[in-house]
Amino acid sequence: MRLQQPDFATRLLLAALLICSVAYIARPCLVALVLPGLREAVKLTHPQFTVFGLDVSREPAEALRLRTNLVRPVPIAGRTIYPIAWPNPERGGFEVRMTLGGVLSPAVVLLICAAIWPLRTAVEGLVRVAVAVALAWVITIANAVVTLHAELLHVAVDASEPYAVSSPSSVAMMASRMLMDGGGFAVAICLALSAVALCSRLTATDVTHDRKSHNRGENRVASSLESSPGEPAAVGPVLPARLRHDGREGAG
Repeated sequence: MRLQQPDFATRLLLAALLICSVAYIARPCLVALVLPGLREAVKLTHPQFTVFGLDVSREPAEALRLRTNLVRPVPIAGRTIYPIAWPNPERGGFEVRMTLGGVLSPAVVLLICAAIWPLRTAVEGLVRVAVAVALAWVITIANAVVTLHAELLHVAVDASEPYAVSSPSSVAMMASRMLMDGGGFAVAICLALSAVALCSRLTATDVTHDRKSHNRGENRVASSLESSPGEPAAVGPVLPARLRHDGREGAG
């Protein structure tokens, strides 16, 4: 049975208010939930860095904080970037920060877009919530990894060559600029539409089965109401055959 839902504007307003409120109030807890996966992703994608710490800092403002240093000199765009306190990199390091709002914003957009799309059944809604939350977790980690990597390169270049006229470019830096210029929201919308399409396809079999069962039930009811050959059409409530037969005998 198709669910009764409010119009699009009402769904958008309710979803935005609910999801944004939860994300704002619980942002430190939500970011803390992705820290284990984010820590592993940083180690996997940044083998040239030693991670000293990755946590949520509350002073001077709430932010995701990464403390690290280069393991060895790294060539970037024709330059050689040296670790701080080289040749003893374990004695030095630098710190980069990312606001919690910047960490969570793509996931918030993804969840809002997935929530406002119309639902056919409650099962589809539950499946969509599970898929959307998983994709939100993935995009949060990917967004943080790319942004932190770009910030790390900027800080490393500034520390190694403080008088450089321009910073070197890299794929991570260009990707970070793309995400900050609205590309992260575009990726979130695409992932939300993918979640909607996937959940609709996964639950389409159940909807088709329910419709076939409903149609078979209607056909059985219609066939039971049909008159048998040689008898006039029944008017009023349909009585069992035995009662009709007894009634004709009494009349005779």
